[in-house]
This record gives sequence, structure tokens and C-alpha cells, in this order.
Amino acid sequence: MSDLHEPGTEELERRLDAAFQSTRPRRGFEDELWARLRARRPWWRRLGDGLQLPWGRVAAGIVTVALVGLVAVLLRAGATPHGGAATTAAAPASGRVNAPAAAPASTAGLPFGRLPAPAGAGVVQALRPSGPSALPPGGQRVDAGSASLPVVGPRLAVYRFDPASGPAAGSVLDPGQLPAGLQSGFYPSRPPADAAAGAGAADQSVALTQVRLAYVAVVAGDRGYLEPVYVYTGTAGGGPVQLLVSALDPAALQ
Repeated sequence: MSDLHEPGTEELERRLDAAFQSTRPRRGFEDELWARLRARRPWWRRLGDGLQLPWGRVAAGIVTVALVGLVAVLLRAGATPHGGAATTAAAPASGRVNAPAAAPASTAGLPFGRLPAPAGAGVVQALRPSGPSALPPGGQRVDAGSASLPVVGPRLAVYRFDPASGPAAGSVLDPGQLPAGLQSGFYPSRPPADAAAGAGAADQSVALTQVRLAYVAVVAGDRGYLEPVYVYTGTAGGGPVQLLVSALDPAALQ
């Protein structure tokens, strides 16, 4: 039999435990002892203990933030013209970005607004001492094929005058005959080729051989205008005739 199980052994162990029971440290003594030992350590060692962090999770967070920032930079670069992506032109402060030109039908850019059309325009008139008068309809179309067309710029001047002191309505003046000092404004012109095509639309027995740029007096209420026109001249039945076609864009007329 082992000595550990000899009679009286268990009683001896009980007595020893009872004898040393009072010498065991009290509860919490070990934690208090470690706290005192830490308090006596240098401040930089205590600071290092306080900065103990889960460095694995911190590193993962830094990598995530860096990736998000890189994606944001790439997206911004792709949204700019330097990034090669298609962009939508913004209206210049002016805002505006390649807008279509305003239609001539708008009053924008028309100094006096839309103008009244010249009286008798598009009608072949016989030239008599008493004044021009419309010819009766004939059996042939107007022939303006031999007329040499004038050279006209994209805009032509229009002059405004007081009907009480200006030329009579319907008066045709060459540019050199215009009164001085009149208020003027520029309007979009009608190409001479278009006017020539319109001149051949009437059903008249007329041969027009010449065309020039002139001005015709147009009166509307208390306003008078000298408007540019193409004046075709020729013969019909052995007598002289003329045909006026407005030299302005049709959209500039009322």
C-alpha cells in the first residue's frame, strides 16, 4: 500500500491546510499587485501598453480607405475631358455651348421688327408716264434667264423715314439717290438666285433682260421705310415693264 494512503494521512493534510489558511493572499491581491507594479514603470512604457491595438484590423481598414480613394479619383478622371470620356458642353456663362442660329422668323436682330412688304412686289408692271400699272395676264411665263444677277452680301441696310417729309410710297430709288441722315438697320438678305427663280413664276408674256439692286419706299401708318428690292426690267408688247422682288429674307417681312 502507498504511503499516501497510510492511516492518518488524510487527517494530516487537513491539519496542514487549516494551518496555512491564514497565510494565503486575500482576494484581489494579485490584481492590486500588478497595478502597483505598472504604476512604477516609466511613462513611455505605460504609454506603449495603452496603445496596444488590433493592428490586423487597423491595416485592413487603411487598405480599404486607400482603395475607395483610388476608385473615386479614377471616376473623376473619367468624367472630365482629359479622361477621354464624352462630355456634354455646358452653356457658357454666357452656360451657352454651340446653339443653332436663331431663325430669321424671329424678330431678334431685326432693328425695326418685321417690315411691311413692298406694294406690288411680284407683279409685272408696265412703265407709263402716268406711273407703273399691272399688266393683264399673258399666255407665257416671265423669262428672266438673260438677266445678269447683282452681287449682294448676307445683310442689307433698311432705312426709316418720316412719311410726311420723305418719298412717296412706291417710289423706286437707286442707292445713290437715298436721302442723307436717315436712320438705318441691317436685315438678312435674299440671295439673288432665289429672287430670279421667283421672278419666273408669273404667267406673263414678258421678257426681262436686266436686274439691279434698288430701294422702294414703303409706308405703313406713321412709319416709312426704304427697303432693298431687285428691280427687273424688260419689255412686254413692245413697251417697257418692271418687276420688283424684295431683296430681304421673306421671314423679315410681315
